[in-house]
Formats: sequence, C-alpha cells, structure tokens
Amino acid sequence: MQSPLFSIIIPAYNVERFVDKCMESILSQSFTDYEIIVINDGSTDETLNKFQKYADNEKLKIISKPNGGLSSARNAGLEAACGEYISWFDPDDYLEPDTLQRFADHAGCDVIIGGYRLVNELTGKTKIILPPNMSAGDKDGSVDVMCRLLARHRLFGYAWNKMFRRSVIVDNGLKFYQTIKKHEDKVFMFEFMNHMESVKIFDAVVYNYRKNTNSITNSIIDPANSADAPAYTRAAIDKMSLNEEQRGIVERDFTDLLTFNVVECYKGRRLPKPTRMRYMNLLFEQHCKYPTKKSRKLCFMSPAVSDFRCCLKYAVKGFVKGLFK
Repeated sequence: MQSPLFSIIIPAYNVERFVDKCMESILSQSFTDYEIIVINDGSTDETLNKFQKYADNEKLKIISKPNGGLSSARNAGLEAACGEYISWFDPDDYLEPDTLQRFADHAGCDVIIGGYRLVNELTGKTKIILPPNMSAGDKDGSVDVMCRLLARHRLFGYAWNKMFRRSVIVDNGLKFYQTIKKHEDKVFMFEFMNHMESVKIFDAVVYNYRKNTNSITNSIIDPANSADAPAYTRAAIDKMSLNEEQRGIVERDFTDLLTFNVVECYKGRRLPKPTRMRYMNLLFEQHCKYPTKKSRKLCFMSPAVSDFRCCLKYAVKGFVKGLFK
C-alpha cells in the first residue's frame, strides 16, 4: 500500500464538543491523499465515541493510550505515521476547505507554512495572521527565512500551521519533550531548523485556531511543568550557525521566553525560591545582552512579578554587569 502524502495527527483529550467540526473539515478536503491518526489521550468524556463514529473511513486510525499530555500524544502519533509530511492539528480547531491542496501545491520542501485565523469563542471576533511569501532551497537561506518568520512571533512557534517532512524528523530523532507543557512547539521548531534544507511560506489561511480554555493545548500550566523549555531551547540555539542579524532575532526571542518563564514562576510562588531566583538570574543575564520590550518592563518595576525585592535586586545586578561588558 502506497504511503499518503500527508499524515494528520490529532492529539485529543476531553474535546467531545469539537470533534465533529474538526473531522468534517478534514474529510471534506478537496485533496484526498492523506491519513488521519487520532491519539485519544485518556479522555474521560465522549471524545473517543465521537471519533469512532468516523471509524468506517479507511483514512482514519484511532489509537487510545493512558493520559500523558500533549507531547506524549504527538509522539505516539508520529510513531504511527507513514506519510511523507506530518502535521499536528488540535481537535478543537478546523481547516479551510482547500488547506491540504494548498500544502500539496508546495510539496517538495522540508517544511511548508501557511497563515491562520484566530477565532475568539467568547466574543466571536476573528483575526487573520498571514506570513509574507518566502522560500529557500538551501540550508543558509532556509535559516534566514525562518529567522525572518520568527521576528513576526505569531507565526513561528506553532506546529499546526505547518507541514513537516517526516524523514527530517525521523532521521534526526526529533520529538516533543514530555517534560515541557508550554512552548513545546517552539522548542521543536528550533530543533527542526538545525536540520532543514528548504522551506516554503505562503500567504493564505490554512487553519482556524479556536481560542478556548478546555482543550489539551489551552489548559492551565503549572510553571514546574514548563521549567525545562528554556534549557532545551538554549541547547537548540547553541547548535545554530547564525550571522549577527539572525543571532539577534533568535536571542531576543529567547529573552522573551525567559521573561514568560519568570512571570509563570512567580505566579502564586508555586516553585521554590532558589528556582525562582535562578530564572531571574538567567533572565537578567540574557536581558543585558539582548533586551526586549517585555524584558525591560519586567526587569524594572513590573507588577507582573510579585517578589519585587528580588526583581529589583537582580535588575540592579544585571544593569551593573552590563556596564562592564
């Protein structure tokens, strides 16, 4: 049996009310060379039964496993996939009618990227996020294109608006780290960048991202579960061969990641003080080299960090260190 062009992996946990719209948006695609792999991640509602309504469709595989979180479910789907390209779609979102055809039109690159529509469930408002048309067919050019995409923030750090060549992932042992529950997509993207050779980005909406609070990707995150993200991100960045401009873009994004982590660490002080202090120290060292608007706000009198005395202490320390670098 010939392998499909696309493997669509859907990690699902307690999303019963979204399943039908998600599945119908895929099964009604004009392009049909694909498989769907649903990973039921220990759902306790009717999610599994909802997906099983579509079990007669030969394109669908349903795999149930104990609850392990988003990264665990995505990795399980990767192991079961056989398509040339892989994408991970969230079950509470839905595609445009021509999404797969648009991706297929650009097949041949290691990663294909489109735009998306942000749908606010509470207000009904929508916002379209489109990238510029860009492409590259070599390693250096691909890194440059991805850095330019990273500078736009809203388009880089997601898995669901992209198609990834499976061989790049498998041959290099890439995966989603199960100890990371926030920013896992961005860590994966930085690691993928180290191995990709070509990229195509096009300015069309391919994905509708529903902002809600009930899905596997929108749950409340314990900061202890996202503490590994900076370490994995730092390791991936250090392996990159970047020019000065590219380095600045990547490092400033890392500054913002550390800023987010510090804020999360201090929310309710759910992490031990030594851990909070360590992240503060990392942030201010990074801030001295690659400051951003967010880090400036946090480092100097931001109310987002509850332990103001610690913040002020490290702000002064970081500022003084910066003077003598």
